[in-house]
Amino acid sequence: MPALRRLDRGAGRHRGRSRAGVAPGPGIDGDAPPRKRLREAIILRLIAIDRAFHAVLFGAIAVGSFLAERRFPLFQATLQRWLVFIDQAAGQTGPTPTKSFADRELRHLLTVRSSSLRLVAFTAAVYCVLEATEAVGLWRERRWAEYLTAVATAGFLPFEIIELTKRVSPLRLGTFVINLAILVYLIWAKRLFGVGRLRKPKKELDVEDVKRLFGPGSGGTPFVRQGRLGA
Repeated sequence: MPALRRLDRGAGRHRGRSRAGVAPGPGIDGDAPPRKRLREAIILRLIAIDRAFHAVLFGAIAVGSFLAERRFPLFQATLQRWLVFIDQAAGQTGPTPTKSFADRELRHLLTVRSSSLRLVAFTAAVYCVLEATEAVGLWRERRWAEYLTAVATAGFLPFEIIELTKRVSPLRLGTFVINLAILVYLIWAKRLFGVGRLRKPKKELDVEDVKRLFGPGSGGTPFVRQGRLGA
């Protein structure tokens, strides 16, 4: 039948695009259209870039804390010099919100102990490795990276909520919204933890469906005969 042959050729082309494009894996729906797979790949890479930025940030904190702990007397002396400079600038030009913030944070750092710096360096190093692992896995579209990112993001959210209850700032609010959006996307769109079972995938008619509807010897309706099925 001409209509069925056209449908079979269309299905073959779709399967060929699936093989030539992103290889279907556990984290990608092999039956999804190429545009959907491309969109998912782009979103995963954007999340990977976000995680890579976090990894660099935590890495810098870890290195800085480690160096400050190794040279703790020099670290405190440097803080003292900065405090004197800020106090002199405030005496000449008057206090400003920026100078007051810097003065408050520097005085807080002066109360930090060497053991606390060591703990901060170790914790930041662990987070750096975790974020870097997520970034590499998401960039390569690995299913385990999606689960790891979802679990790690969900674990951070309670602490972010606690910080928001103390003080709301654009940075804290923006971080919370981004992480919440990432978590919702991974769980719902990528169907993690069985959530996707609640969603019924759309089923398109194929050649076998046409045969069952119109019979093996039928040419189908004019709509089917014109090759518009599934368009």
